[in-house]
Amino acid sequence: IVSFYFIYHDIRTRKKSEEQLKKFNEELEKQVAVKTAEISASEEKYRSLFESMSDAYAKTDIEGTMMEFNPSFRNMLGYSDKELQHLSFTAITPSRWHEFELKQVRRQVLERGYSDVYEKEYIHKSGKIFPVELRSFLLKNSEGEPIGMWAIVRDITQRKEAEKKLQHSERNLRHVLSSTSDNFYVVDKEYVDTLINESAKKNLELAWGKRVDMGSNILSLIPELKSEPVKSSFEKVFAGEQVEYELHHTLEGLPIWVLVSYSPVSDDTGKITGAYVVSKDITERKQAEIELVQAESKFRNLVEQSLIGVYILHGEVFSYVNPRFASIFGYDAKELINMHHVHDLIHPDDRERVAENIRIRVMGEKDRVHYEARGIRKDGEIIHIEVFCSGTIYTGQPAIIGTILDVSERKRAEAAIKESEERYRALVENAPEALVVFDIEDRKFVSVSESAVKMFKYSKEELLKLGPVDVSPQYQPDGRLSADVAAQRIGEAIHGQKPVFEWTHCDSTGAAIPCEVWLVRLPSDKRILIRGSLVDISERKRMDAEKDRVRFLLNERVKELTTLYQASRLLETEEKPIDDMLGEIVSILPGGWQHSNVAAARITLGDMEITSPNYGPGYHRQMAHFTGPKGETGIVEVVYLEKMKGSVEEIFFTEERNLMKMVAEMIRIYLARKHEAMELKKSQQEILDQKVQAQKTITRAVLNAEEKERNKIGQELHDNINQILVSIKLYLSMAGEKDGADGKQLIKNSVALIDNAIREIRALSNSQVTPVREINLEELIRSLIDKLDDSTRIVSTFQYAVNGKVIADDLKLNIYRIIQEQINNLLKHAGASKLSIRIVIEENYLQITTSDDGKGFDPSAKRKGIGLSNIMNRVESFNGTLTIESGEGKGTKMTIRIPC
Repeated sequence: IVSFYFIYHDIRTRKKSEEQLKKFNEELEKQVAVKTAEISASEEKYRSLFESMSDAYAKTDIEGTMMEFNPSFRNMLGYSDKELQHLSFTAITPSRWHEFELKQVRRQVLERGYSDVYEKEYIHKSGKIFPVELRSFLLKNSEGEPIGMWAIVRDITQRKEAEKKLQHSERNLRHVLSSTSDNFYVVDKEYVDTLINESAKKNLELAWGKRVDMGSNILSLIPELKSEPVKSSFEKVFAGEQVEYELHHTLEGLPIWVLVSYSPVSDDTGKITGAYVVSKDITERKQAEIELVQAESKFRNLVEQSLIGVYILHGEVFSYVNPRFASIFGYDAKELINMHHVHDLIHPDDRERVAENIRIRVMGEKDRVHYEARGIRKDGEIIHIEVFCSGTIYTGQPAIIGTILDVSERKRAEAAIKESEERYRALVENAPEALVVFDIEDRKFVSVSESAVKMFKYSKEELLKLGPVDVSPQYQPDGRLSADVAAQRIGEAIHGQKPVFEWTHCDSTGAAIPCEVWLVRLPSDKRILIRGSLVDISERKRMDAEKDRVRFLLNERVKELTTLYQASRLLETEEKPIDDMLGEIVSILPGGWQHSNVAAARITLGDMEITSPNYGPGYHRQMAHFTGPKGETGIVEVVYLEKMKGSVEEIFFTEERNLMKMVAEMIRIYLARKHEAMELKKSQQEILDQKVQAQKTITRAVLNAEEKERNKIGQELHDNINQILVSIKLYLSMAGEKDGADGKQLIKNSVALIDNAIREIRALSNSQVTPVREINLEELIRSLIDKLDDSTRIVSTFQYAVNGKVIADDLKLNIYRIIQEQINNLLKHAGASKLSIRIVIEENYLQITTSDDGKGFDPSAKRKGIGLSNIMNRVESFNGTLTIESGEGKGTKMTIRIPC
């Protein structure tokens, strides 16, 4: 049996959901497609921008290796993409920028994520280094960790070049402003000076009485009574006008007339921001205008009185002639004006040529015409005339104005000059010095004498094809180009000077000819001619060279003798140590040699070597030997530190070798004398030391004797006088018990006085007698300090550290007496409140130091006290030293050091 089960589910909700999901997916796919298209478009735009941007872009990893870059970056460096991918930023950066850029990365990029814009340099593939400007940014991953950097880079080569040009332009502008004689200054619309040159500063201060500088307010500096319209002119300029006026000055030091111009200053937009003022000195122009007016009034008088004939010609008829023109031809002025034709005054043979010249001037073919012709005077005499004429306007019509000269006398003089020139030419050709005439335009000789032909060893025809430079070497002895110097000297002659100078010529064989040259310009109307007189001074030069050689040798001898004298003076004294003396000799030795500027010196004596500061391996050396007083080997040496030309005899003179030997001998004598003196001094010192030691022995014996005498006196005081006083005291005491009251009182007072005397005698005997036979120095000093503490308010400290060192009794006793004397001086003079005593052993010396805070004194002042003298005698008797440190109000410190 087949049966079916049907299960029904309501799937309308699911269908609806599936439809909604399908629509959502379709919508989502549309949006994804749109976004994908937008992203693609954005990437395309970014890629297009990335590829086309003019600034270079580059991205690196954190190590600086290239990861990405745009074409501008690649083109900037000249590498291919593949080449750049294997480079790092340090490889394209000059090494001098590495440390700087590392600091930029650490201090800016890593700390805040970007850098300031900074400048550095890159290396092009070709090796060229060029400037760039860049800014770097930090790249981080999603965890915020640095993974690289990217940067925008710009080539600033053109900007740097522009900056240099701008700086150069500014320097030129400042130079122009500072060098121009015109006054120049600029003000803004607040009337504040923003630019002014030195000329304006000077003249404005003279005119206004106040100094004008950049930053000054012009209005505050103009005098109240000043008539010059400064403010109103500025107002017009600020409104866009230009102002110009002439100003007359009367103050001394200022230009008499100036032209003042005001012009507006605008910014890039055309807005007026200020004004600049130029003041130009027009004194000469104004004076010229005044003079022109005066000249016009004087012209007629001048023409009327002129010694030159003046005429005005309309066509072929005279409109005006001056008296001189009339007198040249022997006519009255009115006769000439009424003359029908100008040709009546001209010689028939020259009339055609004169007519042609008049036509040329009338037709305007030439501005000026100059010619000569023959004229006929009224009396029929033929004269020679020279005519200058040019065009003019007279009475409103074109005319010819000209001048005429009667050159008859000149013509006769020219004939005479020609004859004279012939005689002069004969004289020149036979002159002993070489004479040449040089044409400036052709740069060739136009005349040469026979002596010049002989000097230069050319034929006359050959020489006339040459010029001064052709018979000169390329360079003169002073190193200058012959062509340049010749142009200078010829220029002097052209301008009227008569230069005289020395010059080196050369003949046809190339041999040099030293000459003395005189140049003078010859009179000539048509060309510039220079005459040169050349004297061969070869013999004079030879004599001058010989004089120079003798003078040089004499100077060298003076140097040598000076060095020898200085050395002898130094070696006369024996006070200085030998090394110091030899050092001074070394310092003066180079000055005695001819090449002293490159000379160095050395002196050796046994193991001792003394050299000048510049001493070193030289190219040439000269030396002399000597022997020291103890047989030591000694050397005196002079070396040249630069290579010299010539033989040994030329490099070192014979006199210099003799000087070297003499200095060596002088040093030997000095050392022997010094040795003898030192030996004598040593003997004398030994004798003196023996005397001093004997004196010290005597002093110690005296001190010991004094000590024994003190003991004897102390003992006598204690054993005899003291016993007598005690007995007297006893008897007086017994008598006092028996007598009346007054007697008892008298005896009682006497007993008191005797008690006091006994105490004084005991104290005196104790101070004079050595306390004990086996002296304990520490206990003795402490007993003195204890008594001082008991009887005064002085605070005392005592240190005794001899470390078991055995000290002789007589030395202990002297130390005791020294400290006893110091304590007495302290109580009498110092007024101290503190005392320190220190006795220690230091480096085999017994050192006794006492210091106090008393008044102090000047140790350098001479002391007359017996106490200090006794202390010094005691110290010196044991070969000790005494040092005193003291000052007014600074206390006293005394240090004694005695060998033990």
